[in-house]
Amino acid sequence: MIRMVKLIVAMMYKNLNIFNNVKKYLEEIYGPVDEESEEYDFDKFTRYYEKEFGKNLKKRLLSFEHLIDREDIVKIKLNTMNIEQKYMINNKRQINIDPGYITVTSLILTSKKERPHRVYLSKNVFAEVTLLFRKNSCIYLPWTFPDYKTDIVCKFLLKVRKKYLQQIRNLNV
Repeated sequence: MIRMVKLIVAMMYKNLNIFNNVKKYLEEIYGPVDEESEEYDFDKFTRYYEKEFGKNLKKRLLSFEHLIDREDIVKIKLNTMNIEQKYMINNKRQINIDPGYITVTSLILTSKKERPHRVYLSKNVFAEVTLLFRKNSCIYLPWTFPDYKTDIVCKFLLKVRKKYLQQIRNLNV
């Protein structure tokens, strides 16, 4: 098993300034972003967040240049939750930050919500295999989020995975 993995962060937001501020802060902590997905309209995939955030939600995914130890994902999830709280207005989040990571074979995302397909890590953080990689394609699972089944996200993740594979080759692991 390769312990070092590629950090991914998905951010859902309405205010581009908040997104940019959070991105800058994350780069201060986790190092430079090496890939950023196109912005896409998140509203067309779900209304789940509408009560808290309102309409016209946008989403982007980021990957970070530096690899992380997969065991650090719990600490990263807790940190991103603290960042979300700093931007709350009237007990409503202004940004949703979902960290995860890419391995050779899969995309793992974290959550505070327990579901049958999620594995408990620690400190009330769960992990799920959100999708699999086979050759140059994304394999979707029954619980893969609808926006992760789009070409925009799949192409982005495959690009990040390719970069990750090169990074681990360079590490000689």
